[in-house]
Amino acid sequence: MPDFSSIFPAVVVMGPPHSGKSVLAYLLTRRLWQRRVAHFLLRTAPDGEGNWFYEGTSSTTRLLRLSAKHKYTRKLIRHMLQIIRRRHLPLLVDIGGRPQGEQWDILYACTHGILLHRDPSDLDFWMPRIRRSGLNLLAILESRQRTQDEVIATEPYLQGVISGLERENPHPGRMFDLLLEQVETLCAISEEELEALHRQTAPYDMLSETQLARALNKTELPPWWHPEDLKRLVRHLPQQPFALYGRGPLWLAAAVAAARPLQPIALFDVHFGWIQVPQASQESPMPLTWDVLPLSQGWFLAMARFLHPFLGYGDVLSPPLPEGAHGIILYGKLPKWICASLARHFSQKGVQVAIWEPRQQCAIGVTGEILGRCIVLPVEMNAPNSTQPHPPHPGV
Repeated sequence: MPDFSSIFPAVVVMGPPHSGKSVLAYLLTRRLWQRRVAHFLLRTAPDGEGNWFYEGTSSTTRLLRLSAKHKYTRKLIRHMLQIIRRRHLPLLVDIGGRPQGEQWDILYACTHGILLHRDPSDLDFWMPRIRRSGLNLLAILESRQRTQDEVIATEPYLQGVISGLERENPHPGRMFDLLLEQVETLCAISEEELEALHRQTAPYDMLSETQLARALNKTELPPWWHPEDLKRLVRHLPQQPFALYGRGPLWLAAAVAAARPLQPIALFDVHFGWIQVPQASQESPMPLTWDVLPLSQGWFLAMARFLHPFLGYGDVLSPPLPEGAHGIILYGKLPKWICASLARHFSQKGVQVAIWEPRQQCAIGVTGEILGRCIVLPVEMNAPNSTQPHPPHPGV
């Protein structure tokens, strides 16, 4: 893969715990995607959060977060640094509230910064490091709840008060709008432009999700995928090797891989770039374990537990299932390529596969007879299809 890092910014969002920085990062990424500004939000703190944490129901997202929560390790920090330094698109970077030791290297790897603070002692902690890092500051903002935004200065960076960064009920105001404009201007690359860059490096003919959406006469841009789209979608897949490009849900990539079980397929991953859908087996050295729980009607729930949250790419460890298993629901904060690998693996063994979708409170079937169906827990095979559109920017 070519090195795009020199043309793409990495904007780190900083601040002490409970200052609203993660909410701010989520609001920025959501608005940027609405404006079709290509980027990715990288959460470097191993706290288990993802966009689904703000979009799903609290009972499910809390369990998912706990299963994905970890401690900072040297290996994790080095992996994050590699992602930032070899970035394939503009990044927003959400760093932990009280960095220590090597965690500060994440700050130094970024190009621009946004700092939130609650009181003067926060500035005493952050500012010396920011000065040494050489970051180009976009904003230093006091974060308050239940008050009005206040703009004190716009040069050389935004200064003032930002409010409304509440996890349960965010309501950003004028200061957020000013900050959004700055970040949008800095990123300044459209999805179409970024797609053209990545098409040049694809290992096979690239098939974008936009192309698939057009084949299905879907007009939304970016595409909003519904589970019931899957049955029609798989009919439009090429018969030769291809590279799937897009930011649709996990279950879409899994269904595509399962529909072409013997065909080489590459996926674009924001951490690694273009990668092949890997093999799955019970002999993989991947630092991953599974808790497999029996449900009903021969179905099992496989809950993923990682030794660290961002796995190096490689062969995938398969959940152990007993002989005669009928179906499996994959549950956890999983990357697309793991879901795709396991969907292909189990479909070849005659086991039905569904991917848990916290936003819809059901598992989406990605293989065979359950393709495109929503399955609730405990397993109900006659559950109706979902009529809710899937959020277009899952970002798990």
